[in-house]
Amino acid sequence: RAMTLTPYGRPVWRALLLAGAALAAAALAAGRAGLALPPLLAALAGAAFFRDPARRLPKGTGLFTAPADGLLDDLALLEGEAAQAALPGCNRVHRIGLFLSVFDVHVNRAPCDFTVTRDHHRPGGYRDARDTAATRFNEAHTLIGTTPGPDGAPLPLAVRQIAGRIARRIVCAARTGDTLARGQRYGMIRFGSRTELYLPAIPEIEIVAPRRARATGGVTVLARYRTGSPAARP
Repeated sequence: RAMTLTPYGRPVWRALLLAGAALAAAALAAGRAGLALPPLLAALAGAAFFRDPARRLPKGTGLFTAPADGLLDDLALLEGEAAQAALPGCNRVHRIGLFLSVFDVHVNRAPCDFTVTRDHHRPGGYRDARDTAATRFNEAHTLIGTTPGPDGAPLPLAVRQIAGRIARRIVCAARTGDTLARGQRYGMIRFGSRTELYLPAIPEIEIVAPRRARATGGVTVLARYRTGSPAARP
């Protein structure tokens, strides 16, 4: 099956492929066939970073799936001012953080059906994305929104894209007022980064993904409404 590349990185992967093809053609024209293969392989390897494989989404309602591929290296409970800063109006918030290496798929997906009520870009530094301090200091783009809660009332949540030492280009196509479906693609971060999901720490929400687990964007269930909640149906 042919590799699908994300349109969020089209200017970069197109330039890589064109450059690789041009260098290979120049090598062939010069009678140096042995030098034609390396630039093609390098271009394909670079373009592979922008791959966007199809995913089979899990069935059911009341699920919160991974907003990106990566290593689940941060499960934190925020309280007080830290919680309010992450998710306004909430005094206790779950932060679920994923580290994306250069080998992971970097396309971001909506963790659930939600409506964006605010999108915010924060300038910042470029610390190593493996350092959880990057969430406070690095350039980031945050989508804050609401999803139907267990009782049908709007439940707040947020998802944040964070640039890293290598990844310095955040692409986010979602804007305030947009409605996203669970698993829907909405952006990417180029070349190594972090993605975080923020959920209210309420009894109706259960965090199910263990720390250090490998997550697949749109597929791995990170949290869900507890059994018995109105929204937790098979």
